[in-house]
Amino acid sequence: MGKRSVGIENSINRQVKIVYLQDKEGHLRIEQRRGITRKIIEDKVAEFIVCPTKGKGKMARMFSLIYLGDLASYYLAILNQVDPSPVACIEDLKKELDR
Repeated sequence: MGKRSVGIENSINRQVKIVYLQDKEGHLRIEQRRGITRKIIEDKVAEFIVCPTKGKGKMARMFSLIYLGDLASYYLAILNQVDPSPVACIEDLKKELDR
């Protein structure tokens, strides 16, 4: 049996866009992993997008990525004709916290 990549050679992957959230002051090891991952999969997916953080302080940069993630999930839900407002796991968390 020859060497094969598992799960990444599918034609559906040509429609996938990888979005990588990157802190401008990220740890060197994490950036090395991102670079290696990109080299391995970049030609197997539609696009590999790097979204850098914005803001001066660590907290500002962290919240810029949270905000970006929230907007992305909201718009993806709309594009897929899914109501983004009910989030069952968040509602369950709120109920548990109210006890």
